[in-house]
Amino acid sequence: MLQAKGIYKRYQQRQVLKGVSMEVFCGEMLAIVGASGAGKSTLLQIMGTLDQPDEGEIIFQGEVIHRLAKQKLAAFRNKRLGFVFQHHNLLPEFSAEENIWMPALISGEAIDQVKARARDLMERLGLAQIVGQKPSQLSGGEQQRVAIARALINQPDLLLADEPTGNLDQKNASALHELLLELRKTYQQTIVVVTHNQELARLADRKMTMSEGVLIEH
Repeated sequence: MLQAKGIYKRYQQRQVLKGVSMEVFCGEMLAIVGASGAGKSTLLQIMGTLDQPDEGEIIFQGEVIHRLAKQKLAAFRNKRLGFVFQHHNLLPEFSAEENIWMPALISGEAIDQVKARARDLMERLGLAQIVGQKPSQLSGGEQQRVAIARALINQPDLLLADEPTGNLDQKNASALHELLLELRKTYQQTIVVVTHNQELARLADRKMTMSEGVLIEH
């Protein structure tokens, strides 16, 4: 599905990524682990077109995506990729359901279709009871599940998760692990997760370690 070829990235005087090459296969869950500052999140952001490599290519289903024009790149990111971050980034003035709608409304879909798909996702993710509640009324686990539903609303080809359990307690982290596995099984969802959580990494189909800007497969 996705291939990174010779990715280099420097911030000021620090070389963060040093010629990283990797592949992501359809339907798999891939975990990338490593110490803080090793370059994991930088690689994920480049894979998700949120940042640009200094050198190298990101190829998605045969297309070099980071060279797309700005408008086409934004449309690609909205329709084909889903993002889940450690900080949920929910909009506080909107309800849980409205937060989930956002990417689909941005893409121009009809509101009735968006609502139906959002309600289905909320039911599947155990969120039916908090439809109208604001993020401030939700637990950390509920906020993260809303963020996952938002990431899935456009039925993305690839879900990218950056430390999704970082702000969760053990109980909610374990529930999120089960949810990610269920998503892979139910939707054949391709998932790349950057994590410090070794339990989550062990559940993945493959694990890679980032060390000083170099990626090593186990």
